[in-house]
Amino acid sequence: MADTTSSNVKTDIKDIGNCGRLLKIEVPVELVEKETKNAYSAIQKTASVHGFRIGKTPYPILKIRFGKALNEEIKEKLINQTYQDILKNHNLIPISEPKIDNISFEEGKPFTYEVSLEIKPEIKLAGYKGLKISAKPINVSDDDINNALKMRQEQNAEFVPVNRPAKVGDQTIIDFEIITDSAPSKKQTNAPYILGSKIFPEKVEEELVGAKIDDKKEVEVISNSLEKNIKTIYKITIKQIKEKKLLPINDEFAKELGDFKNLIELKDDIQKRLKSVAEDKQKADIKEQLLDMVSENSKMLIPAGLVDKQIDYMGTRSGEKDTDKSKWKEKYSKEAAKDVKKMLVLEEIAEKEKLGVSIEEAKQKLQNLAGDNKTAKLDSYTEYIQRQMKRQKILDFIYENAKIL
Repeated sequence: MADTTSSNVKTDIKDIGNCGRLLKIEVPVELVEKETKNAYSAIQKTASVHGFRIGKTPYPILKIRFGKALNEEIKEKLINQTYQDILKNHNLIPISEPKIDNISFEEGKPFTYEVSLEIKPEIKLAGYKGLKISAKPINVSDDDINNALKMRQEQNAEFVPVNRPAKVGDQTIIDFEIITDSAPSKKQTNAPYILGSKIFPEKVEEELVGAKIDDKKEVEVISNSLEKNIKTIYKITIKQIKEKKLLPINDEFAKELGDFKNLIELKDDIQKRLKSVAEDKQKADIKEQLLDMVSENSKMLIPAGLVDKQIDYMGTRSGEKDTDKSKWKEKYSKEAAKDVKKMLVLEEIAEKEKLGVSIEEAKQKLQNLAGDNKTAKLDSYTEYIQRQMKRQKILDFIYENAKIL
């Protein structure tokens, strides 16, 4: 498809598949010469060249002295002037960074360049209002409440000094020193350490189980890092052993935990909290199910470049040691394509319903999250929070317009 704009900029647009477009652009000589003249006139006014007064340096001298830098400036201006107009004239909405290459800039000839990019596909959006979905009644069982009580009991356990060998679950009070090859040693005194927490290596914990007060332990641990064996020595002195004592779950326990008159009031509070958490989770799950329904029934081409980006993101986020991109593609391509489709569906709904979140709203949200933390670096998270808030706003809209059965 060829086109000549009002400024005689010639454009040839080729469909290269999967929402890809190749733009071949030709800027006429007269526009190139005009921009060139403007650039040299501007530099002539300020250029300081030996042997010439400012403002009087001849064009050939300016060309020798500044030509290379000016040519780059002219090319950039010509691209900026024409590229955005072409997108607007042809109703092309980029969804990826354009790649500009094959630039040709010769005196007396048209300026030509090519742009490859992905554009927003045509989206046949499925209905997203009045969707029907079932929600199961939420019941909090006695077992749920009792398990929560036991968790509170564990969290509020007391540790009572005992005079016996240490066992798993005990809290030990220790002095320790950790000495590692080619690294400063780490020391700490009167440090609480719960056996079984696995903060220390397994070999060290095995030595501590069965230890008595005033015992001194020295354990050597060999680990492998970057194909190199690293020796670490743990020197530990047992100063105290404490046994976990669980408080009985009764009215007194309830009063210890807050403004509760008795155990019944505590259980009622736990029941309400558990139900609220379950309701929030159910609501979030339903929102995602509704989005899946809209996405699965919507029709569009899925941009390959966006899918590749999502695959890279998923592979990086997974923390896998294997960074073979071909294996990532095999493993994540199907899920990545679904994610990209959902993202485009959400954007289409946002556009139709005029749903958005301003930078100011995102900054305020970040500030609220940071609270009194004045050292928090918020700017780097603004765009991320803005995207998350916008996504949630669209999901809320779909949910509010659905019929929950």
